[in-house]
Amino acid sequence: MLFAMSVHLAFTVKMIPRADATTRVATRESEPVFNENPGAPYAATRAPFYSPLNLPCQQPPWGSAAGVDLTTGQTGTST
Repeated sequence: MLFAMSVHLAFTVKMIPRADATTRVATRESEPVFNENPGAPYAATRAPFYSPLNLPCQQPPWGSAAGVDLTTGQTGTST
């Protein structure tokens, strides 16, 4: 069996200027995960797009799951 999940939730991306192409932006292990983009002038961080009430700005479902039987090729999905 192979299982995969997709996310149907809007995200915001914040570009963070880097000091140079090799300096890391994230400095502590407890910080959110960054896309460091080694060699690029910017790193990036992303977060779900929430309303002022801290709720997603779109209606559910916010994702789905799919499974594939690798022996038969039969697929199934769930939302």
